[in-house]
Amino acid sequence: MRKLLAATCLTPLSFALLPAVANAETVISTAITTPVLTSTGNDDVRISSTGSVKPAGGNAVTIDSNDSVKNEGLIQITGANNSAGIVANPGLAGNITNSGTITIDESYTPTDTDNESRYVSSGYRYDVGQSKCPPRIENCRALMMPL
Repeated sequence: MRKLLAATCLTPLSFALLPAVANAETVISTAITTPVLTSTGNDDVRISSTGSVKPAGGNAVTIDSNDSVKNEGLIQITGANNSAGIVANPGLAGNITNSGTITIDESYTPTDTDNESRYVSSGYRYDVGQSKCPPRIENCRALMMPL
């Protein structure tokens, strides 16, 4: 009988010593102007409805670890060539969910002297894209269309 009580008494203690499994999430709930990397906290990233990511250029959010990005707020880059809202590096597992707004634009007012109606001054601008072509995809431009 004493052996049974000792074993029963130690059971709750053994569960307390097990590592907790939790899906960590970094929440951005205010306006920030620095780019976000999922590897920084090695967590999923959620931009809440009150949050925004507005860097001056480059990639606003980069998935560079096996984590996900959920945008409920605003991702914006204005007037920067070769910029992207969310970029997913190849070979990683994760999801992109966007119920917010991604705006990659510029304050360019065209002067149409040749009647060709250019919409941007120069460079490529992407809302969501993949940084490198995965195997067996010949035309990477199909994944990252210029705006």
